[in-house]
Amino acid sequence: NVLTPAGLAKTISFLCRVKTRGLLWLGIPCSSWVFVGRANAQRYFWNPEGNTNNEYTSRHNKLAEVGMNLAWLAYCLGVFFVIEQPSTSVLFSWWPMQRTLFRCGCNRVSITLDSFGAPSQKSMVLHGTAPWLEDVQDASRSLRPQNRGKRQPLVQAKTIKLGIRITGKLNCLLYTSPSPRDLSTSRMPSSA
Repeated sequence: NVLTPAGLAKTISFLCRVKTRGLLWLGIPCSSWVFVGRANAQRYFWNPEGNTNNEYTSRHNKLAEVGMNLAWLAYCLGVFFVIEQPSTSVLFSWWPMQRTLFRCGCNRVSITLDSFGAPSQKSMVLHGTAPWLEDVQDASRSLRPQNRGKRQPLVQAKTIKLGIRITGKLNCLLYTSPSPRDLSTSRMPSSA
């Protein structure tokens, strides 16, 4: 649990062991940032912070702050990071997150999970510093079931199993919250 001092210390310790140009993949829990949680969190694009008097919303804000701080630490250590959210999430509209993404010079791409074997066609947004993010987006477009065979994916030397190995011998650290529904079939280390 990264919201406890011991859990956060352990996570930071692991992150500090990732090699330069390694990867930190952040799947910040999305349930309060998407439309499903709006009734509870009271988050909207014009108020992404939500109802901070609500314990549920406050806890998710803290999780997002930890994620932003881990991303900033990764950036300072020379470790690439990627933050994923469903395309309907308001997390990237929250000004502390926008500030972090801007400071790190992040790229933004969109993918669909069915491109990587998940049964869901869920559209995801990835923000990050990894130089191959656009290749992942191109691969997602090429690998969509309706596009298979129409063109070759641009990702040739990189594996699609992003959480395991990107190129060469780069190490990866994943901080993600997988959904039990898609966990057994998805090859993406995500909150699919």
